Amino acid sequence: MRRAFGWRVNRLSDRPTGLEIVGSGCGYAISLLFLAGGAYLLLGGIPSPAIVVGAFVGGILFLGLSSLSTGHFLYRAWLRRRLATTGLATTATVIDRWRLPSDGGAWSCIRFRFNAAGDPVEAVACDSTELVRRIAIGSILRLRYDPDDPRLLLIDGVG
Repeated sequence: MRRAFGWRVNRLSDRPTGLEIVGSGCGYAISLLFLAGGAYLLLGGIPSPAIVVGAFVGGILFLGLSSLSTGHFLYRAWLRRRLATTGLATTATVIDRWRLPSDGGAWSCIRFRFNAAGDPVEAVACDSTELVRRIAIGSILRLRYDPDDPRLLLIDGVG
């Protein structure tokens, strides 16, 4: 049996959560502050190049981290468009569920099983939306997966 674990299957929705939006926005704001501060220090003639370089490096670092978060929800939207045209539709059965308590709210996870070209595949998806909290063991999920790599999948809904 193939297992589909990993960040590619860790969300039920391709829409960004509020936490992702706020986190990306804060990261971009901090990056802008560092870069603007570095430019201000450079134009102000601060004698210590280490402070100026540190400000620019900090700005670039926060810009890179924020881009990773933004890239993740853009990737999920791209994957949904791709699977809409090239993916195969199937159903899966939920075989387990649990909650992951966290500081940002409780995430619920489900484990489900489906057949991809006759080969059983087991996958896990986690989310903090209300949808996953309503899914029970034994529920049937509608999903689309990539026939070449069944680990690339998105859940379309329940039932």
